[in-house]
Amino acid sequence: MKKSHIILGLFWVLGAYLRLWNVAQYPAWYTDEATHIEIARWLMQGDSRYFAVQDSWLLFARLPLFEYVLAGVFQVFGVSMLALRGFTACLGILTAIMLYVVMNNCTKNYRLAVVSSAVWCILPQAVLYNRFGFSYNLLLPLILLIVLGFHHYRQTAKHKWLVLAALCIGLGTVSEVLMWGFVPLVVVVTSSVRWRDSVWALPLTLAPLTLYFASQLLLVPDAFLFDLGYTVSRTGGGNLSAQGQLLIQNYTVLLGNIWWVVALIGLVLIRDRTLQFVLALMLIPLLLIGRTVPLYSLSAYYLIPFLPIVAIGIASFFVRAWEYVIEHFRMPVAIGLMLILVGSPIAYQTWSLYQSVQTGFVTEIDAFSVEPNAAREVADYINQNAQPNDIAITSAPIGWMIDQSIYVADFQMAAIANGEDAVHIPANLPRERLAFNPAFKNADYVIIDNLWRNWGAVHIPQIATLMQQLDSWELVYEVGEIRAYVRE
Repeated sequence: MKKSHIILGLFWVLGAYLRLWNVAQYPAWYTDEATHIEIARWLMQGDSRYFAVQDSWLLFARLPLFEYVLAGVFQVFGVSMLALRGFTACLGILTAIMLYVVMNNCTKNYRLAVVSSAVWCILPQAVLYNRFGFSYNLLLPLILLIVLGFHHYRQTAKHKWLVLAALCIGLGTVSEVLMWGFVPLVVVVTSSVRWRDSVWALPLTLAPLTLYFASQLLLVPDAFLFDLGYTVSRTGGGNLSAQGQLLIQNYTVLLGNIWWVVALIGLVLIRDRTLQFVLALMLIPLLLIGRTVPLYSLSAYYLIPFLPIVAIGIASFFVRAWEYVIEHFRMPVAIGLMLILVGSPIAYQTWSLYQSVQTGFVTEIDAFSVEPNAAREVADYINQNAQPNDIAITSAPIGWMIDQSIYVADFQMAAIANGEDAVHIPANLPRERLAFNPAFKNADYVIIDNLWRNWGAVHIPQIATLMQQLDSWELVYEVGEIRAYVRE
């Protein structure tokens, strides 16, 4: 066994530790990951529902692949944040292994393959977002298989590699709306090799999404068409001037991250021109996303599928830097330079990640997240004191733990029940889509946490108005930043 194999194995162990240790506790719970738990929890009972809204999840930009896979995970390990985050963390570990296999297969550059995998293991953004229960983590293995397929198709023109890439993009399109932007890449790649292949490759790519659309049109046509129209309108991006400004802002923010700068330089330095072409192509959807949503703070998780490309770029930079140093300096000096210039910041960064795993991560979304122990305590209180069919208005990180005999809705659902628009739910949502009436006037319990205090009340004026009405309610439970009220 090569010494480098042992070193890489140790990096995999380190990467697994950084992703799995205390994963259910740190970082704090965020609403999007709790949304997946709630959807999968109902799916296990055969229902398409998210709290009060039923018949389709597309309203919340949720597609079926991740939800069904998560429901399967819950069947085996039980419904919990640990099961969700453990699953996405394992996807991150799998990505580390696949980076080595795919890069070694594509380039035959053993050193680049090893370093790419090692970089992924300790890349701060990768570690953090693998620890969150975000569905975008499911795209990570698919992205690497797409790179493999496109690369070999470009080199050999064999159909099996194009089939691999097309099917992986197709699976991605029924997992995340973001992946719809990858569909045109099939046309670009086939046009650079043999344009006639797009005649069958494009329909193959669209087959999973077409089957999903067809099934929804047969089962819940009105709900599906309503949600599809609303989702497309939300991702339109507004006028071109606003899109251009946001795209420039996102680019500027990314350049503020040193690892993204290193990655972009490293991608330019890749010697394998086919691989360089494919990786550059894979970044095009990032431009499509960057014109419609901020790629930082609350929306930084959109970057998750692109992080393997970043790891490859960083690895390319390190490998080329090492080649340059050993060419111009004696070996002891070369090693010393690399340890000082590269090793020291990486060691410090890894130590910081280790401390975060032990004591907690500081993230840009902490102000909108919920402390896990406090969330559990409040949910337990509601389960012990509420009666069946009582209505509780709360946020997803608490609501998913409340017994399903109790009706649960979030504040946006309460707002639209009063005929008012919310940020993510339109006021004209057909009333038959509501499993019950979640209007504030019908609520028995209301639970306030950071999400609604720091985001909901700021961005949705009617929620601030609803919260003011709680002055006449009884505060029955308080823990940390969470307060539970009952109607007097």
